[in-house]
Order: sequence, then structure tokens, then C-alpha cells
Amino acid sequence: MNPTRPSVPVAVIGLACRLPGAADAGAFWQALLHGRDLVGSVPADRWDASAHPDFVSHGAFLADVIGFDAAFFSVSESEAAFMCPQQRLLLELAWHTFEHAGVAPSALEGSDTGVFVGLCGHDFSIQHWERSESLYLGTGTSNAVAANRISFQFGLHGPSLAIDAACASSLSAVHLACRSIADGECAQALAGSANVLLLPQVTANLAEAGVISKSGRCHSFGGAADGYVRSEGAAMVLLKRLDLAERDGDRILGVILASGVNHNGRSNGLTAPNPQAQTHLIRQCIRTAGIDTAALDYVEAAATGTRMGDAIEVKAIKDALVAERPGANPLMLGSVKSNLGHLEGTGGIVGLIKALLSIQHGQIPPSLHSQTLNPLCQLDDATLSIPQCVVPWNRPTSERIAAVSSFGFGGSNAHVVVRGVQSPESARAAADGCVAHPDWHLLTLSARAPEALQSLIQAAASHLEGADLAEAQAFASAAALGREQHRYRVAVPFRDAAALRASLLASQSVDAGTRRTVCVALDDQVLEMVQVWQWLYDHCPAFTQIVDDTAAQLPSDVPLNHWISGGTVPEWSAAICRAALCYCVAAWFEGFVRSPLAFQVDPTGELAAIARLSGVAASDLPMLCENPARLGHWHAQSKRLPIYRSHRSEQPWEHLLSPGKPDPKRTIFCQPDDLALAPDRFLTDLLANLYLQGARLDWSVLYPQGARHAKLPLYPFQHQYHWPAPPDSALVNPVSASATSKEDADWTGQELPLPLLNQRRRQYRLDASCSSVLADHVIDGHYILSAAAQIGLVAEGLMNHAAAAAHVTLSDVQFLAPTFLSLTSTVDAQLIIEPDGPSCGTCQLMTTQRDDPTAWQTVLTCEFTTSATASASRRLPETGDMHPVPPDFYAAMARAGYEYGPSYRWLAAMRDFPDSARYGLKNPDARCPKGLSWHPGLLDSCFHALALQTATNLGGELRLPAGVEAIEIRRPMAPLQSCVLTIDKTSDANAPADFWLYDDSGLPVVTLRQARFGALSRAALAQLERAQRAVDPLATAEPGSAMQWLLATVSCVLGAPIDTEQHTLPLPSLGLDSLKAMELQGYLRRQFRTEVGVTQLLGGMSFQALAQQLDHAQAASSTHPITSTQVPAASIDIESFDRSHRDTLVEIEL
Repeated sequence: MNPTRPSVPVAVIGLACRLPGAADAGAFWQALLHGRDLVGSVPADRWDASAHPDFVSHGAFLADVIGFDAAFFSVSESEAAFMCPQQRLLLELAWHTFEHAGVAPSALEGSDTGVFVGLCGHDFSIQHWERSESLYLGTGTSNAVAANRISFQFGLHGPSLAIDAACASSLSAVHLACRSIADGECAQALAGSANVLLLPQVTANLAEAGVISKSGRCHSFGGAADGYVRSEGAAMVLLKRLDLAERDGDRILGVILASGVNHNGRSNGLTAPNPQAQTHLIRQCIRTAGIDTAALDYVEAAATGTRMGDAIEVKAIKDALVAERPGANPLMLGSVKSNLGHLEGTGGIVGLIKALLSIQHGQIPPSLHSQTLNPLCQLDDATLSIPQCVVPWNRPTSERIAAVSSFGFGGSNAHVVVRGVQSPESARAAADGCVAHPDWHLLTLSARAPEALQSLIQAAASHLEGADLAEAQAFASAAALGREQHRYRVAVPFRDAAALRASLLASQSVDAGTRRTVCVALDDQVLEMVQVWQWLYDHCPAFTQIVDDTAAQLPSDVPLNHWISGGTVPEWSAAICRAALCYCVAAWFEGFVRSPLAFQVDPTGELAAIARLSGVAASDLPMLCENPARLGHWHAQSKRLPIYRSHRSEQPWEHLLSPGKPDPKRTIFCQPDDLALAPDRFLTDLLANLYLQGARLDWSVLYPQGARHAKLPLYPFQHQYHWPAPPDSALVNPVSASATSKEDADWTGQELPLPLLNQRRRQYRLDASCSSVLADHVIDGHYILSAAAQIGLVAEGLMNHAAAAAHVTLSDVQFLAPTFLSLTSTVDAQLIIEPDGPSCGTCQLMTTQRDDPTAWQTVLTCEFTTSATASASRRLPETGDMHPVPPDFYAAMARAGYEYGPSYRWLAAMRDFPDSARYGLKNPDARCPKGLSWHPGLLDSCFHALALQTATNLGGELRLPAGVEAIEIRRPMAPLQSCVLTIDKTSDANAPADFWLYDDSGLPVVTLRQARFGALSRAALAQLERAQRAVDPLATAEPGSAMQWLLATVSCVLGAPIDTEQHTLPLPSLGLDSLKAMELQGYLRRQFRTEVGVTQLLGGMSFQALAQQLDHAQAASSTHPITSTQVPAASIDIESFDRSHRDTLVEIEL
């Protein structure tokens, strides 16, 4: 840092943190104040601590790093899964920091706000870097994107940087943010950091270096210091130039007087601390801050708990500070690491927040584990003191000064000096005079999900318990002025605090829908609301100002103020006053309604409204009242807002009116006279009515000097599980995971009565969206009905046909065609049994993709025999011990295109014999579907074993079952949980194979003789699916079904269904990013043969606009218009779009 450079004071106006045992800053302060030790054991969901008991069994861990509210930030599930938890934490903390600062994030969009993030952890990247199947892995693991994503999310144009200075990262980020503000690059900036621990390897490496505490605690300055424990957490502050913060009325939590960074240079070693460099940095910062060392009372030290490191830091502090403060009180030293362990790159900013909280509360918390001091630190000379209990900070808030240090293990050092400010005014003082009138107030709360709103209501009610009216009023003011307004809303008028809490708990949330136009009626009834306008003139400063400004432009013989207050004026003057009042009402609504605004007028309000919205000055109103025709000389382009007429007439100003009527589906109609129950309730009722219908409002109309800062609950993010699937199932649809956790679909089927035919038919509805049996069998990206499932349907059908049969044999089984499935639609299947006698006959299984009698295809044929007794069969010889199958077997199968989900992975162990191989099959917690005697995954695993035995070339063509000479099935069969499979030894992957499945008693239950497999190229498989599906819906579909295809496609690309209310929202607000836009572009190009530019898709295009554009393109080519029927409300699974379509080539600029 440059010691001669003048310091620019920077205010801290907001902060947020999420730490182990402390979900927010309030909980963090309580933990510090009560001396809580937040270090514990390694959670079971991180790693197996028992495998490394010597060095990774302790740490401080967050309760949840897997959950994330992806929907809140319009992030698709597919992207969220590959977002590093550190990025997720930073996004949510940025929102909470804005809330703490009383700043609605939308107000910052387009500003030069900067983002500076300190990061040094890479566990998630290391853990998942080989997962090349996700396009989002690069952005999800990039530290640069951790900062850039925040800038993108909130539309911030200032500097956006990630800083890695090891343990000094976050404090270095604060320094660079302050410097950027001082240089004028930005007026304000977020600075933050996050640290998440997912792997034990780094800890093991540090333990080898001797810096990890075997006692499991950071004994900062303590005699038992033996190293540190690693910990995780996240923290963020919002910084702003001090003069701007004071101008804007921000709550200032502290002022950064100086900050600096330097490096150890060439010292005793790369990772060895350098006391001279630390001393030099501290002195420079004190000098830049312009303070005397005696003014400094507290230093939040790095103090990681290593004996030598702590001693070196204490020496540097003594050399820099103590020598120049003779006679002063002892300098207090503390370290948050004694409570939390070492947060590494995040430790510095957590220390800064601790210092800020201490300044605000006037208390210095105790530093733990230091009752016996480190003798190397030489802390016994009364110049330095380590607090062992809470120490009062007996200076005025504005004179409390603290310093914070942070040192990286590569030699980077960072230091910050922070001062307090006068305590913020109390809620009572803040509320004094902030509201437009003294009687009625309005509390508004909103959230992006109904569940979040209910949580917010409960939290708000808890905050308001015991509050008086002034505190409740300040709470409502801050909720309106300092919080974002979301879709799901409640609005509660109140006049006393107790009634507010009761009404809030009883309130019903409203779905305000999407943004709509507010259309205000200006008619004779509105102008007759004399008492309301009189009341507003007396109590609403915004309305008062408009009326006074308008009156000042009118002649003295048109006393508008006097007339509104109830005074008597001549009739000709009253006519001008009525027009002027209408003029003022229009201006008033224009001032506080932030949604698109329109007016609906009758002859009474027509002239004044048009005059106001066409730029006519109030001074011209008398002339227009005398000669209205002169209004016709104004140009239509001068009109700022739409004006609709509620009556029929021809006037010279007809060209200034908007044609037609407002769309009732997209319009909030406001008829003010409907609300005028009492003048003092009008304003709150009007605002509540507009708010609950989705209007965006400027709440200063109600709170002209309102406080943006009160103790409000933070937004309750609704965390959902988002994490990459295990590597060996990375390509399997996520529906399989949910399907295997509950009962599978019913496979019993329905008997079809055929009284005149010698047939039995049974029909099945196959729905992959709720069946793991279907969703877990994926071949090269295609959901295919497995041969094992087909055999299961046939076997069950025959056993129902011949109820007394104990033995069923299928012979000459032919698999004729694959049946392709989808998560968006069902497939119908029919089993046809044609008996040739009491115990034999033929079978065929048919399927259809569509409700079309001509679309049925035969997929399996066989002959069958049944008998009441089972034939003699060989028993299972002793198997001996088996060894596990290779751990990466199913991962290798997935890479080769055999993407088996969990319920199909039965293969667990194996053993070779001279003439055969034996395999242990174990149920992977898959439930046997109702209607089947065994899970198809059991039989399908026979084919997996053959691939393992013959070392099939997994990189070549696909090999699928083609036929079986005979399948013998014995009854009764209980659902098998484990069994043994034997395969006669063969080295030829193309030769027929025999399979024997034995139950736990050693008896064979299923035998397959001479099973054959056919080779099929991937291209051929894809071609078969296209032929079977008739992929192009426009070629055969009725008008309107193409819209359904488009809806399914866009929903899949976005990763979430689009409901009807979202059809007019910009696609980027629903989660469309550049990668998804290129993917969607490819689908549209292929399916509609229409080019839609990526810039169009990202430029605010809605689903409705996209459908209309494609509709015009299709109409031009004489095909079915896609918007010819109403779009149904979407209830589409986000994985609905078939995998075979996902072949769009996209290019990413790096």
C-alpha cells in the first residue's frame, strides 16, 4: 500500500454471515458473548472421520451445504447441482446483506456496485472435476464466477473480482473494495467470502505439515496451542463511500478508516510469518487512518493457535502499537478462531464482523482456550490483555476503534482499521414523523414461494411480540421501503401493535401474479370524494406538494388549496378547481405507481387527465377549461401514458386517447371511490389493494421519511437438495432416485374382456415418470423398456392365465423392436395370450407410443408351456467366498452407453471357476413393483454379468438382447433380496449364453438357455426412436399440440415447468442463460426450421413472444400454427424432453 495516499473513509452499511452454530449475525454475536465453542465432530455427510481419527475428526461445519434455493435465483436444477456450495452461499448472503442494509436489490440494477470475493478453497472442484457431462461444471467451480455470478444476478456493472490470498483472501477483498471505492470505480461494493470443506485430503496434508491441532481446538494465545482446526462458513459486508452513505440516510455500522495489504518478501520460508512485514503493515494502516495508537483499544488477531505463529504476531503488534502508547490501557487482543476454528480464506471478514459487532454493542467478547497463556507470546507485561470474560468498551461509540489482521500461508498480509459511529436512532425515534398520517399503518410482506411467505409471517410475528406501536410502525416502514416485493404477498393494515400481530398470523397470502398495468379510473365519482382529498392534502406530503405546486401555477382567483380544504369559490372557479384536482390526482398516481400505468376517464376527468399526461402545464388549465378544443393541437407522441375512454364521443383531442380497452387479464383496475370507507383508511386500503394485485409501488407515499432499518427477519430461503449424482449414475435421470424411494407404479394391468375370441389380453400403462423400473433402464440416452421387464410381464400374465402352474417355460423368445419411453408421456402395452391347449400356446407383447390403433408394434413373441410341477434341476454347488465386482464397473458401463440407474445395479460380487463364473446379486434397495414376482433389475443383471465376464468392448457398438431359446421360471417366487447367478464359461461375447439364477436355498428360480445378443450402432438406435416417435410433431399433430411440444421443450431447457402466469415473463428471469439459450436455439432450429437468435432469447423474450414468433414462421410456411389453441397450464416433468434430442452442438467462448 502507498503510505502517502490519503484515506477515503468507507462506511459499512450492511452485513450478513452464516457460520457453524450461528445462522446469522445476531446468533453469531450471542455465541461470542456467551463464549460458545462452536467446534465439533466431522458430520457423517462429509467424510468418514473414523478413517483418519488422528487429524480430521474435528472442525466447525455448517448444518447444510447441499441445500440451495435455486428457484429463488432462477437457477435450473441441472445448473444448481454443479454449483459449488461456496457460490450458493455467496448468492444467498449477498441477498441477506442487501436486506440488512435496507436496500432492495432491484434498486441497484444497472449501478456501478462492485463485487469482491475472497476464496481459496477448491474442494467441490476437486471432487467433481472429472464430471465432463455437465456444461455447468466450469462456471460452477470457477472462483471468478463466484463474484461474477453475483454481479450478473443483480445487474451490477462495477468491478467483479475473485481474490485468492490464502487465509488473507477475504480481508484482501475488503481492502480492494475500499480502494476501488476510493478510486471512483464504484460508489459501493460487496465484499465477502465463503469456505466449505468437502474432502479430508487438505486436512491430511496440513496434518503432515504439523499445523493441525490434535486436541481439536484453536488455543489462540493459549499455553496448550498445538495448531488449528479447519472450519467453514460465509460472510459478507456492503461498503459505501462515507459521504454518500450519510447523504442517502444509510445505517452506518462502522467506518473503515484504513486498509492495506503487503507480503512477507524473502523471509525464513514461503510459509513462515515475517514479523517485520506485519509490523510495517500495521504501522502504515494506523498512519493512513490518521489516529494515535492510544486510540486503538482492540485488535482482532489472526492467532491461529500455533505456538510460534501466535508469538510472532504478538511481537509484531507490540512493535507496531505498544511502544507508542505509554500509559494507555492495555491493548485487548482476541481471535474468533478460538470459537470457530480457522475459516481460512473467510477468517478475516468474520473477524471484521466480530469487531463491528463489538463496537456496536460496546462489549469485547472473551477469547477462549487461553486461560493459560502461551509463554512464547510474552503477554505478562500488562501492555497487552487477552479477555477471559466480556469486557465493557467504555468509550462513546464513535470513539471505539479496532484493528483486524489476517495473514495468508503464502506470505500475504492484510490489515483493516475500523471505527464506530454514533449509535443508530431507536425504532421509536426513527418512526417519529415517518408515516403520512398518525392513525392507520400498513405492513407488507412478500416471498417468491408460498412456503417462504408462511415462514416469513411466523418470523415477523415473533419479532413483533411485545413491540409497541412506534416499533411496529418502524418495522412496517422498513419492510416496505427496504425489502424487495415478491409474488406471494400479505398486506395488513393496523393501528395498534397487538392487533397487528394477531391480524398477521390470521392473514391469508395472495398470489399477486406477474407484473400488470394499473388502470386508474378518473371519473365524476372520484372527484366527489371531497373528504378523502381533503384528508390527503392535510396528511400525505406527496399529495400536498403536488396540490401546492399546481395551485402556485393557477391565477389567484382560482384558490385550489382553499377549495380542497372545503372553502367556497365561485362556480366558474370551482370548474377549474375540479379540473385541477383531476390533474393533481393523475400526477399523484403517476408519482407512486411504479407498474405500467394507464387511466380510464369519463367526460369529467378526460380533459385534465389528457392535459396532465400530455405535458400541458397547470397554468394552461383555465384556458383549456374555457376552450377545450385547443387541447386538440397537442401531438399524440407527447402523451406519456395510455388514456382509455369509458364513454363514446368525438372530440378534437381524440388522437390523444388510446384505442380500445385495457386487457382485463393483464390489468389491475383501480376505482378509488370503491375504497373510500373512511378518509383516514383510504391511503392504506388503496395501497393494500394495489399491492395484493401485483402492483409495484413507491412506498414513500405512505412513509415519506420512513426508516429503512429495523430488526426484520431475513428472507427464509427454501432449500432443496442440489448435488451431482454419483459418478456411476451421472447420466441417469434423477427421477430414478425419487422413484426407488417409494412404491413403484402398479404393474398388475387390466384384463380386457374378449368373449368371442380365443385370446386373453391384458393391458398395461407404462409411465417412466413414476417408475424406477422404467426410468433406470437407459441405453445411450434413450429410455427403453428392458428385456427383463418384458419377460416379467409375460411371465406374470401366464401365471395368472394358468393359476395352478408351478413351472412356466417360454421358448423361442424373440425381441423384435425396442420400446422407447419418455418422461412426458405414457406408453400402452398389451400382452396377448393365445392358448393352443390347456397348458401351451403363444404370446406376443405389443406397445404403442400414441393413442392410435395403427401405431401398435409387436416387440416380443414366444411360445409357452405350463405345468403343475417343476422339472428336476441342478442345485447350486458351493460357491465359496466371492470378491466384490470392480468399483468402477457401472461407471464404465455408463460411459459406454449402458446407463443403469440404482434399481438395476444388483451385481455385487463374483468368483471365477474353471468352467463357469458365479456372481452375487444383491437388492440395491429397489422395491419390487406390485404385479411382478421379481424386480426386472435382477434378471437384467444377468446381462451385465456377461459383459463383465467376456470383457465386452464397451466402447464399440451397443449389444442388446435379441432372443432366448428357452426361459424356465419356477413358482412360488417370493421377491428376491439376494441370489447367485452362474454363467457357463465362454470367451466369445457373441456366442449364446446360459444363465442360472438361484435363491437363498440354492434352488434355481429362473434359467435362461442360449440367450443371444445383437449389435446395434448408436446412430441406428437413434434412428429407430425417431421412426417410432414421429419426432416432428408439426407433421402429424393436430393444431395446438406443437405448442405443447414447445412448452415441454422450454420447460426442460429451463429445468422447471412454466406455469400459465409465467408465459409473459422474460425467459432469462425464469433461468435461461447463455448455455441454455444455445441449447434451445438448436431445438427450435431442428424442430421448427426457424432461426431464433440467442440474443433475442436473452434479450427479454417471453415464452408467449417466442410462441408468437414461431407461429408467424409456421403460418408463412403453411404448416400448423402453434398458437391455434389455448396453452394449457404446464404440469410437465422438468426431465420431460427426451434424451435423444440432446445432441445440439454449442460453442462456448472461453
